[in-house]
Amino acid sequence: MAYITNHNLKRIVKQTNLERLNLTGEVYKRPIDFFSKSEKNLLLAIKELLENPEKYLKGNLKPIVVHDNGKYIHPEKQPAYHLNEGCEKLTADYTNFEIPEEIEKGGYQKVEEFKDW
Repeated sequence: MAYITNHNLKRIVKQTNLERLNLTGEVYKRPIDFFSKSEKNLLLAIKELLENPEKYLKGNLKPIVVHDNGKYIHPEKQPAYHLNEGCEKLTADYTNFEIPEEIEKGGYQKVEEFKDW
């Protein structure tokens, strides 16, 4: 079995055409009225994915294309899955730092110096 982070779960669902899924029903046992329509659809899609991952992913999974915008110390990477729930990286806190605008204005060399620092 593969394990993914909550962040990657949301990435999968957000890249899905939710209109095509034709989601109906309630997020919970009783109606929750304070969510917007898009938030409710997102939660319903997550519920659908968790209830039947094979069915959900079969028609909806598209490769996630990563575009690093260069605004953070650690570049964005392709999503990964983990082989067991005890994986160190699955449970690790993710920390990244935004590169300050004044450093960015200094050019590539300044940004690299900042990253090394």
